[in-house]
Amino acid sequence: MEQIIERYDGYKKALEDNGIKYDGSLVLKIHFNQEERETIAQIKELFGNEKNDAVLLVINYLIISGLKVLKQINKKVGDDFAVIAYNDHEAFELHTPSISAVQ
Repeated sequence: MEQIIERYDGYKKALEDNGIKYDGSLVLKIHFNQEERETIAQIKELFGNEKNDAVLLVINYLIISGLKVLKQINKKVGDDFAVIAYNDHEAFELHTPSISAVQ
């Protein structure tokens, strides 16, 4: 999907613009058609890294999966972990603290 590629390129450009070295091990590429349990397992592995305290998710269904993982590993959005979305969704308004969105 062209939109996802543009977001990925924008992420790398933002890092470069701010003098941050790109680390491919911090980027999780998830196939659109895979089972949710597999997606959750991949996200859980990424979130389990102690140095990670924030995540930028590019598609709404991944945000939902990411929130499920945070609940499973007992991390709270805001206190333990920041969640940033590319898409704003009205359901995210129901979450406290709120989920930040790229506009």
